[in-house]
Amino acid sequence: MHREALRQLLAQGLCPKILVFGELFLRHEVLGLVRQIAPEAPVPVLEVVSEEIQLGGAGEVAASLTALGAWGLPVALLGQTEEARFVRRLLDSQDISTAGLITDAEYQTRVVMRFLGRAASANFAQLLRADWQGYSAQARPATSLAAVRKVWSFLEERATILLLPGHQQLLLPEHLRQLVNETLTRGGHVVAAIPKNSDWSLYSGSHCVFVECAAFGASAGQPSAHPQVDLSTAAKLAQQNGIQALVIWDYPQGAVCVTPEKDGAQSAADPSGTIITDDCLPEVLALSAFVYALGGEWRLAWELYQLTRAIKSRQHELLPPGTRWQITRRDLQSILRDAQSPCHGKVLSLSELSQYLAQGLLQGKRVVFAGGNFEVLQPGQVSALEWAKSLGDCLIVGVRSDRCLRDARGRAGGLVCQAERAAMVAALDCVDLVVLAEDLGFSDVLNLLRPQVVVKGIEAAWDATIGWQVVELYGGRIMTAPILACRPVIRLGRNYVEKSPKAPATEMPPENEPTILPFPAAA
Repeated sequence: MHREALRQLLAQGLCPKILVFGELFLRHEVLGLVRQIAPEAPVPVLEVVSEEIQLGGAGEVAASLTALGAWGLPVALLGQTEEARFVRRLLDSQDISTAGLITDAEYQTRVVMRFLGRAASANFAQLLRADWQGYSAQARPATSLAAVRKVWSFLEERATILLLPGHQQLLLPEHLRQLVNETLTRGGHVVAAIPKNSDWSLYSGSHCVFVECAAFGASAGQPSAHPQVDLSTAAKLAQQNGIQALVIWDYPQGAVCVTPEKDGAQSAADPSGTIITDDCLPEVLALSAFVYALGGEWRLAWELYQLTRAIKSRQHELLPPGTRWQITRRDLQSILRDAQSPCHGKVLSLSELSQYLAQGLLQGKRVVFAGGNFEVLQPGQVSALEWAKSLGDCLIVGVRSDRCLRDARGRAGGLVCQAERAAMVAALDCVDLVVLAEDLGFSDVLNLLRPQVVVKGIEAAWDATIGWQVVELYGGRIMTAPILACRPVIRLGRNYVEKSPKAPATEMPPENEPTILPFPAAA
């Protein structure tokens, strides 16, 4: 459903205006090979192969937005040095408007120089970074007011403002508050990355706010480098400041998004386990602003980011090392078109299931639910699911997510990623829908779905984890799939032992074929 919504957004052909506030600097990258260690000191010797100077910060984000078909306008300070003139030439070469630049004779453009090298067939790794610092950490009244005046006319056109890390070095608090309020009043969108120890009220009413995990911990009273994210605390913080979506990045367990509802409930974003690092944050911010400007929301932005990662992985081997390849709207539309599969539309997240139910598509139907990990789909499980379908009109299967399995096992998640496991189950004719579940016992799914029949025994070792008490509370019926002696998941690759959180390791079964018992008629 997310990808279908993305198709519709991109098909509009709109060119939204996005104002990008932040630092505008130069990124100088030197790439080479490492074949030896210097004789005078234990450091690698880099044999330079190529070097490139590119836009960084607000310029890089504006370039990405322009490639996507948006009108990205960098709003930043720029001096009168040779580096500043080079920045202007780069902006002109990429057809990026310079109307939002504020000239300050005292300002010096920062240059970030990185030396990247690789040995033999290894990937490139950063060897050294050198920064020529040329900016003040404090915003000044004159330049702050000039920045607001520069963009004031664009706000009348329902523009989206994107506040990158470092925007508070350009805008004073009073001007920032005025800018956010005026943007929202005129029907625009606000996407912001807020620094540590910020006044959250400055971003009140924002559509999407990004905060680093450590900064969130400090705001939540957990001063730690990697605090545990409590969803209820995050939801309360977002709700108090009228923030529609709060994204916590640099979280070791993956990106987390909290969207407070009217009743105070909260929901986590797509649990893929992908971590938003400092390196990829500008890209995620750009895509989020782009999606919001088109009328979408965070979950579509996250899906779009996953798509861009897939595209870049395809092109990785085809491009020269160090190349920063910008993805176009046509690239996205192409991969969305090619990504459709026979089971397209059958795999849903919990929030998508909620939307599915709201449309009344299961009204009057007898719903049957079964759940499991489905890392290796066996004949016995297929037979059990076919039997489960015979108990009602619609069979919905819950598949535990990678993060869910990782939390239960205390190590890596499933042997097969959640997308492939879900697609494998969805390909069965007897399965009507597949739901990715974050809860080990499927309690969240069961509470939302309230199926008339819940089938257990699909994966016997994990049955103890399923929330049967939820089914009993709403009066559902629990039935056991009549299947025995099915080969358990013991070994895939090398000495893999499948263990449930409450069950001991299973011994290796005999090497004969599994026996599937006949099924009685459905009750």
